[in-house]
Amino acid sequence: PDDLTPSTAAAAATLRARLRASDLPRDPLSAPAYVVYGGQDVLVPPAWTDAALQTACEMDDVVRIDMQPDRGHSDVDVSPVLGWIADRFGTDPAPNSCPSFVTPPPPPGPEGTPARTGDGG
Repeated sequence: PDDLTPSTAAAAATLRARLRASDLPRDPLSAPAYVVYGGQDVLVPPAWTDAALQTACEMDDVVRIDMQPDRGHSDVDVSPVLGWIADRFGTDPAPNSCPSFVTPPPPPGPEGTPARTGDGG
């Protein structure tokens, strides 16, 4: 692992910038999506998928989210996807998991200012 560690703070900043530039999603989807992922995935950390889904949902995308907590990268059950695809050719609207997935913004503090969190007071 140390072979891939940036050697300087500047190198770390460059790497972070390049990784952010490749973050998905960048634009709203043009069609509904079905995302299935495992909570035990060691190849694509679930937190990365959660962050991408949060962004997609904030862009008002329609996403069916199927997180399987006890599965990894290659053992997720994708069988429900076939029915979901078939339903897209019908007249039923695509199910949307986003309303229950999006983290709501913190409530406003006094006088409409954002509430503060953390130890800093």
